[in-house]
Amino acid sequence: AILSGSLAIQNSDYFGSSIAINAAGDRLVVGAYQDEKNTATASTGLAYVFTSGSSGWTESAILSGSLAVQGSDNFGYSVSINAAGDRLVVGARLDEKNTVTASTGLAYVFTSGSSGWTESSILSGSLAVQTNDYFGNSVSINAVGDCVVAGAYQDEKNTATGSTGLAYVFQQETTEKIDNATNKILYTKNESVRLVSDGSGSWNII
Repeated sequence: AILSGSLAIQNSDYFGSSIAINAAGDRLVVGAYQDEKNTATASTGLAYVFTSGSSGWTESAILSGSLAVQGSDNFGYSVSINAAGDRLVVGARLDEKNTVTASTGLAYVFTSGSSGWTESSILSGSLAVQTNDYFGNSVSINAVGDCVVAGAYQDEKNTATGSTGLAYVFQQETTEKIDNATNKILYTKNESVRLVSDGSGSWNII
């Protein structure tokens, strides 16, 4: 197959600048970090999801970031998809939460469900608060889809270590239902601890 994006029709849309495929090889995501939905959102960046079926590969979704609304936000500069192909992360290395933190970089997590793909999280680095920290320049999601790593290659711990680069690890908080009581799972390096609510606001270790 040779794939192209239905909206990637202009010079320098950069469709294919980043790609990732799931474990079964039947779903993939392609970044086009200078593509856009329309002329009002010039060069914000898009990510395309393709699914393989009996009729070959079809474009099943076009993703954009809710905060990636300015030119050159670079949404889609990096992409990664989990093993099942139902959760993916897209880096937007020049995006920002607000004008105070211009071009720090963001990463978006999308989850596939019965209603299609939805934006479930927007990730940012706690120290990525300066212009061109490039948080989201690289992203990776694990096979399960509950852990994301984002690179910020011009970020730093402090002014004494200027632009050395950092990587951020994000772990999804896990909750379970046991006898209709919400439980929290706390992860340490080698084990997990389950905390069970007693209904009064206190938590018991089991």
